Amino acid sequence: MSTTRIGSRTSLLIIESLMADHTGDYTLLPFIIPFAFEENNYAGETVQLNCFVAKGELPLKIYWNFHGEELSSHMGMSTTRIGDRTSLLTIESLMAAHSGNYTCTAENSAGSASFTANLLVSG
Repeated sequence: MSTTRIGSRTSLLIIESLMADHTGDYTLLPFIIPFAFEENNYAGETVQLNCFVAKGELPLKIYWNFHGEELSSHMGMSTTRIGDRTSLLTIESLMAAHSGNYTCTAENSAGSASFTANLLVSG
């Protein structure tokens, strides 16, 4: 049994001599739909970013990081879980300190996937 990566979002599972012990459930890694902040973000505004995990077996753990640290509800940032596959990041009253990289990570029994967007706050 082997896997071959085909592009950035696809892998191929090859089982050359199928046997009874290959029977079972095969679990898909999570796949996050790419997202981005708007280009012009100004101090005092509110922004939201949606992390939607389109593929992958349930249950999913979805969480956000800011500069590599797990996001907490400080500095006016919060996350809201919407259903099984979505997490919404909300930042109230933007300030320069909110500028940086925001990463959404989704995990399931097969592994994990992450996607990062950069926020630049002006003014």
